[in-house]
Amino acid sequence: RLYPARGAALPLEVRGVLSLPLQRRQMSVQAIARSRRHGQLGVLADIHWPAQAWQLQLQPRALAIEPLLPLLPEGLQTQLQGRLQGRLDGQLLLARSQQRQRCQGQLRVGGLQWRLPALPEPLRSDGLDLRCSPQAIQLQPAALQLGSWSGRLAGRLRWPDALQLQLQARERRQGHQLQARLEGPLQQPRLSLSGSLEKLALAGLPPQPLQIRAQMDLRLGASSMVRLLSLQLRRADALLEARGELWPKLRLESQQLRLGQELTQRLAPLIGAAPQLQAVLQQIGSWAKPRLELVLQQQANPLLGNLQARLLWQPGLLQLQRFQSAQLQASGRLPLPLRSGALQPGDLQLQLDLQRFPLARLSRLIGSRLRGELEAWGEVRGPLQQLQPHLQLLVREPGVGPLWLPETWRGSLQALPQGRSALQLQALAPAAPGRLQAQIGRAHV
Repeated sequence: RLYPARGAALPLEVRGVLSLPLQRRQMSVQAIARSRRHGQLGVLADIHWPAQAWQLQLQPRALAIEPLLPLLPEGLQTQLQGRLQGRLDGQLLLARSQQRQRCQGQLRVGGLQWRLPALPEPLRSDGLDLRCSPQAIQLQPAALQLGSWSGRLAGRLRWPDALQLQLQARERRQGHQLQARLEGPLQQPRLSLSGSLEKLALAGLPPQPLQIRAQMDLRLGASSMVRLLSLQLRRADALLEARGELWPKLRLESQQLRLGQELTQRLAPLIGAAPQLQAVLQQIGSWAKPRLELVLQQQANPLLGNLQARLLWQPGLLQLQRFQSAQLQASGRLPLPLRSGALQPGDLQLQLDLQRFPLARLSRLIGSRLRGELEAWGEVRGPLQQLQPHLQLLVREPGVGPLWLPETWRGSLQALPQGRSALQLQALAPAAPGRLQAQIGRAHV
């Protein structure tokens, strides 16, 4: 049995010959290690200490990769254990002497499956062919598959550690495209990405492609790290630029966030004609149990002034931890279970507290001049298509157009069956007695 530093023992049958002529300070090994379930590995090794030379020949036959992962450095183990499968075949010769290094032969990784974190399906390849020469290890162009995505991967590793990898991929249903290039020192390469998501529709706008550009630095080894140097997402004249950390923890901060003219015009009554937006996305906890926190901020919102929203997503649930502005405080939760490959929103639960809100700020939305102040507190709950308000209301000196009541009214807005709501308001002293009742959701007052 082979006992790695971590992981289960690997049962092996090993047969071979060891030659150790001490007078010549040499050692030769010829062996075959077999496992009934995991294939075999032939090993030929020669070491000559006086000449500082060695030669190693490996001959894997249907050798499973997964049981060998515990033999890798701890950092790589953590990233690959339980996620990488495949079998090795071929013959590889490695040699080194005082004068030169030598590499010769070919290895094939068949039936490759790599389960990457946060992706629903594994990355697959029928075969990766690696060829070794004195100058480099060459990866021959190989077909890859990830769900509806397909592509080709090729590259090489030049001695001692100059890495180059290129990927071209396309999604067959929508025509999305991705190009990736990884190059640089083996322990610290740089990854460049470009691509497009076709026919992306947002907020009822006509479909437009989303252009993607990104650069990131990778640090591989026991303390792996991925730093996002730049990210650019562009859809027509809308733009998001960000940078930050991707691994081991996610933290992205927007450098520029521009919604674009068409979307800004539609949302102008809610966010203003030239909104100043900022966003920070960060991970809380580990990738094994991902939770993502998004903080959105806007200066001088036309309705609420300076505002901040803090949202927390975890599998199956979206929480509004806090919405805060001078007039409005809110929090809530929305279940988001995944069923049949799609998110199915559940019932919203939203608590809110609106204080001394100037109704004049709604004039542009309503299309008529409003006056007075509104206060509302309570909750809104139910399906997104049929929200049910349960609110207490206080209205001070309301006015619409030329009409104005220098009075204070108090009441409620309560949900009724069949998607209706009941509005009830009563004038407070010293005003003359008055009562307003209405049903919202039907043409009935």
